[in-house]
Amino acid sequence: TFPLSTELCEDQTFEATVTSNNSDGIFWNDSSTVFVRTLSESGKYTATLYNVCATTTDSFMLDFQAYPTVDLGLDTVICYGDEIDFTVDSLDRYTIEWLSGNTTKTERINHPQTVEVIVSTSAGCSTTDEVWIDDCGGRLYIPTAFSPDGNGLNDKFELVGEHISSFEIYIYNA
Repeated sequence: TFPLSTELCEDQTFEATVTSNNSDGIFWNDSSTVFVRTLSESGKYTATLYNVCATTTDSFMLDFQAYPTVDLGLDTVICYGDEIDFTVDSLDRYTIEWLSGNTTKTERINHPQTVEVIVSTSAGCSTTDEVWIDDCGGRLYIPTAFSPDGNGLNDKFELVGEHISSFEIYIYNA
């Protein structure tokens, strides 16, 4: 007796062994006549044992699954206050697990870290991808002009920054 259905990864094989107990021979639905077979293709397999008195038939399904394709992209940077969404395009039959433990298709990142995802088929065929999210450092806004005319708009030459501990500026009058 065979299992009704077996799921395997595309690089695996399935060995079907039929015990010949008093049989004169075996006939498979693909015309094979051997009692031990190594199979590597998806499909329904049916084996019929026969002798002069009777025949008996059993069948099973094999599902050889491809490894999922996963691409989170290249390593990148994130700045304070920003967010990056990583989304895995995957079939609904795949399971997804992020390094954080999240199991949804999208992982939102808001600080430097390693982002890793494992995508698996029901047969356990898994693919992993990871990227490093680095800190972009500080942000600094430097205006290209100012107009000190007292109207309340751009009256001061002012540098605005986030996560900047110190900086130097040189202004020349040419």
